[in-house]
Amino acid sequence: GVSPLYVAARRGHLSVVEWLVDHRVRLDEKDEAGRTALHAAAEGGHKDVVALLLAYGADVNSSEKSGWTALRYARVAGHTDVVEQLIARENGE
Repeated sequence: GVSPLYVAARRGHLSVVEWLVDHRVRLDEKDEAGRTALHAAAEGGHKDVVALLLAYGADVNSSEKSGWTALRYARVAGHTDVVEQLIARENGE
């Protein structure tokens, strides 16, 4: 199964994601493929959700079982704004 945070991030529901992280859900919880909410938000192109997850400490370098990071999901999906956002975080910006 997937966590409520993963579902909200995948669908781009910023207010739900914010409520969940404010109530201390685990940001690093993974689905059966090893994907986190950050992977889901990046793949969906939800820049605001990605920003919120990063602000709360989501691991930008977390990889799923195939070795893909959120950055790779965003790149493959063509979300250049999210790609730039994740690269900036990787570079400590």
